[in-house]
Amino acid sequence: MDATKINRTAHSIKGASLTMRFNLLAKIAGRIEYATSNNSLENIESLLKELREEWDIVKTILMHKIKQ
Repeated sequence: MDATKINRTAHSIKGASLTMRFNLLAKIAGRIEYATSNNSLENIESLLKELREEWDIVKTILMHKIKQ
């Protein structure tokens, strides 16, 4: 895994999530961004798992809104 790419992606996810008011998703992305800011991948697997789980919740909410 490339810490720099993960950091940049986490930053983008954080910004987009804040724009859409998905605050928990943004918070998790921010934690990933912070964790990788020094090219460290410590605890990254658990953070990415947490991000995926929250994304599944957000995706379900979005799909529900689209179908309304």
